[in-house]
Amino acid sequence: MEGDPTYVSKAVATKCGRSLSSHTYRLRKKYLNLKSAKGEEYARSHPPPECDLEKWKNLIDKKWNDTNWLVNFSYVYLLLTITLSS
Repeated sequence: MEGDPTYVSKAVATKCGRSLSSHTYRLRKKYLNLKSAKGEEYARSHPPPECDLEKWKNLIDKKWNDTNWLVNFSYVYLLLTITLSS
């Protein structure tokens, strides 16, 4: 990559942030599907192969069940729904 180092750094940070966000979103979908199919306790104790148990439980407890995160997620989802339906 060539160019202004500031722009390169911002581009790399943006790409990494989006990749992490996409990965976390896919993990959450797997968790919700597993939770609805087999129950919450089973879903908590059976992470997907790409995630170890400690990180899995940390995501569930500290991110996906955090009220601030849930409020932000609901707000973004509402905005996306409104935008896509227009």
